[in-house]
Amino acid sequence: MVTKNFTNVIFLGDSPIKTKITRNKNYINGSNTMRTATVSTLGPNFIAKDMGFENSAEAVKHQAVALKVQADKSVFYNCQMDGYQDTLYASTSTPNFTATVPLALP
Repeated sequence: MVTKNFTNVIFLGDSPIKTKITRNKNYINGSNTMRTATVSTLGPNFIAKDMGFENSAEAVKHQAVALKVQADKSVFYNCQMDGYQDTLYASTSTPNFTATVPLALP
């Protein structure tokens, strides 16, 4: 987790397919939706470029967040979020998603 104490953090990958952070934490296995995120950002000025974020918990596991964004002035460029339900949880008013695709898996 990138906490509020970490500011100006950059995640830089090769591509959303080649560089992917994956986890399968989910609601059915005992976590509330807010705590299922594969990656959580809290510190301001977070940047991710050419990254993939995935929660691989299947649809029968209900809520499973791939990316939770709480960091002000966050930027996501050429990123992909994969999950079955609640893939992207953005609770800040200033995120910027450019050339970025949140996908709900079948």
